[in-house]
Amino acid sequence: MQVPLHVVPEKVIERVNQELPDGLTITACRPAHRRRPGPEPKHVHYEVTLKEDAFSEAKLTDFLEKKEYPLTKRNRKGRSKTIDLRPLVQEIRLLSPKRADMILEEGAGQSVRPTDILRHVFDLSEESLKLATILKG
Repeated sequence: MQVPLHVVPEKVIERVNQELPDGLTITACRPAHRRRPGPEPKHVHYEVTLKEDAFSEAKLTDFLEKKEYPLTKRNRKGRSKTIDLRPLVQEIRLLSPKRADMILEEGAGQSVRPTDILRHVFDLSEESLKLATILKG
């Protein structure tokens, strides 16, 4: 919510203090500095070569046709977080059944590892991903 420019700090103090319980009082208020826009998301290119398995053209087509592709991850503390993979993947192209190019968006508080994309989009095993060559460039 953006605060109108005509807000007077003294009026904010007065109005908030009217709503606070007895014994709790605001004594000072000042306008906050406007935040600068965050950094622009950057695009990172990956070239992936599989040693085992192969990329599925059908699974790639299925992924590209979807508007949303949720992935639920757990952090170190065990909390789960759902990320939509679709806007983070700018491009995936299959160069051959064992080679793919990906351009992923990083930044804006959401990023994902290329192995997460490969595991979920192409249903690749953990072992297959450990053996794969992933070049970032």
